[in-house]
Amino acid sequence: MNNTSSNSLVDLVNDLIASGKEGSYWDFKLEWHHDNGDLVHDVICLANNPEARRAYLIFGVDDESYQIVGINENASKRKNTQQLIDTLHSAIWAETYPRVEVTTVHLACRNIDIITIDPDWHILPYFLIKDFGRGKQTVRAGAIYSRSQDVNVGKNETAPALVAERLWRNRFGLDKTPLQRIACLMSNPEKWEKTSPSCIHDDIAFASCFYHRDYPEFTIARTPDEDRDAYEYFMLASPYFREPSWWTTRFYYHQTMLREIHGAYSDHLYIPIPTASMLSSPRSEWSDGWLPPNYGFYCQDSIEIKMLEFDLGKEGHSLAWVRDRLLRMIPVFRSEEERTGFESWLCSEWDRFRCSWDVQDTVFPELKNDYGKDLVRQAKMSATIVDFLTEYRSLA
Repeated sequence: MNNTSSNSLVDLVNDLIASGKEGSYWDFKLEWHHDNGDLVHDVICLANNPEARRAYLIFGVDDESYQIVGINENASKRKNTQQLIDTLHSAIWAETYPRVEVTTVHLACRNIDIITIDPDWHILPYFLIKDFGRGKQTVRAGAIYSRSQDVNVGKNETAPALVAERLWRNRFGLDKTPLQRIACLMSNPEKWEKTSPSCIHDDIAFASCFYHRDYPEFTIARTPDEDRDAYEYFMLASPYFREPSWWTTRFYYHQTMLREIHGAYSDHLYIPIPTASMLSSPRSEWSDGWLPPNYGFYCQDSIEIKMLEFDLGKEGHSLAWVRDRLLRMIPVFRSEEERTGFESWLCSEWDRFRCSWDVQDTVFPELKNDYGKDLVRQAKMSATIVDFLTEYRSLA
C-alpha cells in the first residue's frame, strides 16, 4: 500500500468520518470487497457522482457507527494501486476506467485504506459494454450507475434520467465556465489546429494562434514580450538555455479574453511562470548573504500545467526531458491545503533543509552574467524543495 503524509487527505477523511454519514462522493466500508463485481460497481457509482468531483472509498470504518476499526495488514482481498488497476482493466469499458490510487493513512492508531477516484469530465459517464461478474454481483453492460446522496444505483437498475443528463452535461462541459472548458479542452492537444491571428490578437505579425477543432469559439494566442528581458531561475530547466525569450499567452472565448499568463521559452519548450510563494524561515536569510526564501510552484491541474503539456503535445514529446527537468526543479502541489501544510512542515525542518540546499547536486547551466550564480543558487533551492516535498508525502 502507498503511505502518505498528506495533511489534506488525513484531515479530509477525519472530517468525513466526523460528519457521521456517507455522501454522494464518499463511502465507508468495514473491509475490502470479497467480490470484484461489488468493487467495480462501487468505483463506477462514485466516479459517476453527480458533482463530478474527486471521490473516496474508505476501508476500515464501520458504515453504521462510523467508528474507525482499521484494516489488518494481511486482510483478505486487500489491494494496492496496481492490483486495483488490474481489476478495473479486466472489465470491458465503453472508453476507459477512472484514475484511481490506493493510499493508506494512520488514524486512531489504526490503518485506513482509501481509494481516491478521479473522474475525467470528458469521459463521464463511466459504464461497461460487457457484463462483469457473476450472479447477483454482475455489473450490467450499458447501465449508468451513480449515487443519490449515500445510496448507490442498484446493479439491476440504471441512474434516473435527470442524473444521467447531468453526467452527459458534464461530459460536454455545458455546466462549466468558459475558462474551465478551455483548460479541459487543452488536455487533447491533437484537437487544436494552428490558425492565422485575428485582429483581436496583439502583435499580429508574430502571434502564434490555435483554435479547437470541435469548439472553434475557443482560441489560444501567444505573442512575444519584446520589452521583457529578465532572467528567471526556471529557465535553467534546459542545459542549453542562454538568454530569455518571453511570450504572453492569452485564452479567448469568442472575442472575450478569459485569462493571460506570462512565460518564457527554454530550449523550444514554453514554460509558464510559476506562482510565487515565500517560505517562513525561522530567521532572516539576508543576514548571512543567502537569497530570500521565496520560490515558485505549480498547482496540479492548473492552466499552467495544462499549457506545459499542451506545448509538449504540439511541439513533440522529444522535449519531455526538459519538462521532466523542470518538474524536478519546480514543486507541483496537489492542493492549496497540501502547499500550506508542506510549508509549515518545511519550516520545522529548516536547518536540515539549508544543509541539503548547500549540497544539492543537480547541475544547472551557469550563465556568464552578474546574476548567473544567484539563479543557479535559487534553482538548487527549488530543487531541494522538490526533494523535501517527496519526503513529506512519503512520511507515515
